[in-house]
Amino acid sequence: MTCFNHMFQRAETGAVAEYAKIDLTIDSEVLETIAAWVLAQPPRPALMPAVSK
Repeated sequence: MTCFNHMFQRAETGAVAEYAKIDLTIDSEVLETIAAWVLAQPPRPALMPAVSK
C-alpha cells in the first residue's frame, strides 16, 4: 500500500511533522484491506485446552 505512513494514515512524506496535520486515526481503505485478508484466511482447527496434572 502506498501513500500511507507506518500508522496506516494517508501521508505525503511520512515525516513526523505530518502527524499533527493528519485527522484520521487509520484510513478506511486499510481497514477494508485488512478485513478482506482476515476473511479470506482458511479456518484453523480449534486449540485443545491445556490439561492440568
